[in-house]
Amino acid sequence: MKILVLGGAGYIGSHTVYELIDAGEDVVIIDNLETGYKEAVHPKAKFYQGDLRDRAFVDSVLDQETGIDAVIHFAANSLVGESMTDPLKYYDNNLCGTKTMLESMVAHGIDKIVFSSTAATYGEPEKTPILETDRTEPTNTYGETKLSMEKMFKWVGRAHGLRFVSLRYFNACGAHKSGEIGEAHNPETHLIPLILQVPNGKREAISIFGTDYPTKDGTCVRDYIHVTDLAQAHILAVKYLMERK
Repeated sequence: MKILVLGGAGYIGSHTVYELIDAGEDVVIIDNLETGYKEAVHPKAKFYQGDLRDRAFVDSVLDQETGIDAVIHFAANSLVGESMTDPLKYYDNNLCGTKTMLESMVAHGIDKIVFSSTAATYGEPEKTPILETDRTEPTNTYGETKLSMEKMFKWVGRAHGLRFVSLRYFNACGAHKSGEIGEAHNPETHLIPLILQVPNGKREAISIFGTDYPTKDGTCVRDYIHVTDLAQAHILAVKYLMERK
């Protein structure tokens, strides 16, 4: 397969690229490096630096890279707190970038996309575990834009035959088994890297907030999925779309 990975220089995107290339697939990456790192790009992947909101740029990539079988979409701003203080940034990047990308996909006859969505589309869960069919009521701009992106895929599918899978997952963690890539955010906001900064001497301590959660000690619980498992889930979703007629 020839797969276009949007945001392939980011955390989850770069791990997915590594898994695709290890499986012998041909990979093309688009990333504007706003939060991604050129150093995280697999040396065997074809890399294009640019912004999805630039239709001419996207068209030029798809003109050059013919025969793309499917797209995996990781390219989005994803900080919940920032999305609440600068919501228009999230609407501009997440929605406008996706719109432009879909326009180019339709024009080039690419009809399969796997979307890296989020459990934030559900908001505060009414029950656990959350079911796919549960009500979606995002409580922040980030979750709202991701849900809007999902709906964009649905309606483009109705009009142009786009087939898609959206993966609504919780917190990714971990690093590639080779040690070549791992978590790297600036500023760092993810819990596990922050905890690891303590034994590395980069911070004195980690604070735990909250004492009234329904747990044994009253502190909160977080759900995690290893980034390599998550990468494999995206690849399985691509294969699912490829097998459907």
